[in-house]
Amino acid sequence: MTSGAMDKNGSGAGKRWRTRIKICGLMNIDDAKLMNEAEPDFCGVVFAKTRHFVDDLQALHIRDSLNEDIPLVGVFVNEPLHHVVELVNNDIIQMVQLHGDEDELYIEQLRLQVDVPLIRGIRAKSRGDIIKADKLDVEYLLSDTYVKGVLGGSGVTMDESLIPEKLSHPLFIAGGLNAGNLEERIRKFRPYSVDLSSSVEEGNHKSREKTLEVMEIIKNICLEREK
Repeated sequence: MTSGAMDKNGSGAGKRWRTRIKICGLMNIDDAKLMNEAEPDFCGVVFAKTRHFVDDLQALHIRDSLNEDIPLVGVFVNEPLHHVVELVNNDIIQMVQLHGDEDELYIEQLRLQVDVPLIRGIRAKSRGDIIKADKLDVEYLLSDTYVKGVLGGSGVTMDESLIPEKLSHPLFIAGGLNAGNLEERIRKFRPYSVDLSSSVEEGNHKSREKTLEVMEIIKNICLEREK
């Protein structure tokens, strides 16, 4: 496991605070190779039935093509527990993101079978949804935009008033982040990580130009913080 996957307290740690970046929705080997060049802190593959869906074999090819020091996050929506466990045990994914209706019992049962960091995704309708999730036994929270009938990756900007000022868990923020608003969101919320997907795409592939642009924004903010 990489230090990037396991570091739960890197955000907000004095002058060395920095925001990490997760690029989600990888769909093929070309996407993985681009990530090797861009070097985000995390990458994600989606096992839910969305336009970013990949099957186990596709995910294996992506993992095999991705630098080993970049953790691959599996994103699930109400997935049978045994499938999640199988993907972890086969070392295809190094982190698990639960983005559906998985409850405390599901998380407890998952904890008994795997030892990897868990991200609780919240398609927030209210600030209370995030506050409630903050009580769960997970390593991270991820706030995303609620769009009826869409499980994630909608590209719709999240209502920033829904994000609480204080949380006990490190927070990933998602929902309509792009090169135009990324810096402003990072400076305002100082999140543990940002999560981008559709905004760094052209068609069904990750765009080299868009991906490297957001990576440069992150790099410049980090360099500024270290001065």
